[in-house]
Amino acid sequence: MKKPLIILLFSLISATTFAQSRFGVKVGGNMANIKFGETLPGVELKSIFTPQAGLVYYSNLSKPLFVQTGLLFNQKGTSMNIDDPIVSAFFGDSKIKVTYSFVELPINVGYQIPVGDNFAIAPFVGGFVGYAVMGKAKIGSITYDLFDDEEAEDLISAKDRLDYGVNAGLGFHIGKRLIISGQYSHGLANLSDEDPKVNTQTITAGLTFLF
Repeated sequence: MKKPLIILLFSLISATTFAQSRFGVKVGGNMANIKFGETLPGVELKSIFTPQAGLVYYSNLSKPLFVQTGLLFNQKGTSMNIDDPIVSAFFGDSKIKVTYSFVELPINVGYQIPVGDNFAIAPFVGGFVGYAVMGKAKIGSITYDLFDDEEAEDLISAKDRLDYGVNAGLGFHIGKRLIISGQYSHGLANLSDEDPKVNTQTITAGLTFLF
């Protein structure tokens, strides 16, 4: 009798937990930049606007403490203005736009602070792991593949497509379906196989709709 009872209790707990969990979709945008391990003479870095979108999962939103994860398409990168007349004359442009397209898995832990009946503020911290499905550098009308050694030998060549880092942010939970969030993410993996080191940085604003 004990074994069927344990199975029944486990099933009830699992069903309750799942019922309290929520799936949803997220759309947003990044102010993305890249941090180099050292100052590059004659190079000015500027942030670029890039998209973020995907599926998200929130555990146990009926209680203050929750876990948030999902699977996102997340694009990161930077714009570099190079003060070099040779580069400008050869390519017809002195600006290089670098973009990495990641499939990303975030894992964040948050805490809901109620402010009224249908609104809560939720600070959260965590981390992410991402895999770059594409890396491009565009100079003028020419686009280079950053993961092709021959194409990108004089640019930011990369062999390791894995990125990982830390997140910190704030969510505004409106009712039971909408979440507006802001987040800062800092990559810890070196995206370049040469010096100087290259790390991603993003500030993200997003809108999540829960089912």
